[in-house]
Amino acid sequence: MKKLFFITVILLILGVLFWYFSKSNQKEVKYAIAEYKTLVKAVYASGRVKPKNQVDIRSQVSGYIERIFVDDGTSVKKGQILAVIEHGVLDRKIEEVEKRIRKIEEKLKEDSDFRKVFQKELNINQEELKFLQEKLDRRLPLFSKKQISEEEIELLRSKIRKTKEKLELIKARFNDRLESLKYELKILKALKNQLTEERERYFIRSPIDGTVLRRYINEGDYLNHMTGKNIIATVGNLSKMETILEVDEEYVPLLKEGMEVLISIDAFPDRVFKGKIVNITKKSDPKKRVVEVKADVNYPVSLPSELTVEANIIVERRKVLSIPIRAVLDEKVKVLKNGKIVEKKIKTGIMSEGYVEVKEGLKEGDKVVIP
Repeated sequence: MKKLFFITVILLILGVLFWYFSKSNQKEVKYAIAEYKTLVKAVYASGRVKPKNQVDIRSQVSGYIERIFVDDGTSVKKGQILAVIEHGVLDRKIEEVEKRIRKIEEKLKEDSDFRKVFQKELNINQEELKFLQEKLDRRLPLFSKKQISEEEIELLRSKIRKTKEKLELIKARFNDRLESLKYELKILKALKNQLTEERERYFIRSPIDGTVLRRYINEGDYLNHMTGKNIIATVGNLSKMETILEVDEEYVPLLKEGMEVLISIDAFPDRVFKGKIVNITKKSDPKKRVVEVKADVNYPVSLPSELTVEANIIVERRKVLSIPIRAVLDEKVKVLKNGKIVEKKIKTGIMSEGYVEVKEGLKEGDKVVIP
């Protein structure tokens, strides 16, 4: 009797232990339910933010920086002077040309000494011609009466012709001098305009409204436009920004203009900025093996130019049967069914935020073991 009791107790203990360990094993099995979720297929990209209207301003001449009127962050208007390059030699040339112009313009005035000298010479010869003509007129009646000789008449006529020729010569010489002065004036004015335009190149102006994003020079620096060491500043309009993304070549065929873009920035870790693709560059960078993609993004905050961003370009968004990615190994999952674990082969699709699409092998409600 004691022996039977002892055996019964042992069996009860074994049964309790089996039940306990069975329950323990069941508690250790973690699973997820296969269910329909909206998943997205996205292409990752990195890039930068810069103003849509941004210009690197360079000098077109060489020389030392004489004055600087702006610094980083200065707001500027189109046409505003940013810096001045030394141009004293040009100033002196312009001043010399202006002196010559004033002298010529003075000569061309109606009451100028230049005109008076010519006019005086002209008047003298006109008076001489008048005197000779009157003398001839008085002599002709006498000649007709043979009171004076023909030789005297011819001598008077010869003097008249010579005086007329001299008058014509004076007029021609005066007109030639006038034309010469006018032509010289025209050349000098053209030269002044040329020098003035050249001088203007020594005044560095902003071609746009915007903000000085960076100034590269200091007073006294030497700029050499022949060697390319001539950058003055970068100016951009920070009110209109664009996002330039670099996408690996292999993913470019998936992209289309108008696709949604989600932007994240380290400076704003809790925010996601939305936008869309507006342009896909037709040329790849052979060194980086990337293609530039421009995105129009609504940034409700002020951002500095060239700020680094990361992006996900939404290629596809679908509601599909999904399970956690970590439940899948080599296109296989373990399924909990009727208290037993069985392995199943599946076919997966798009992945998003830790989940993967199940195209074949499972149905809604299946319990997938999570390792």
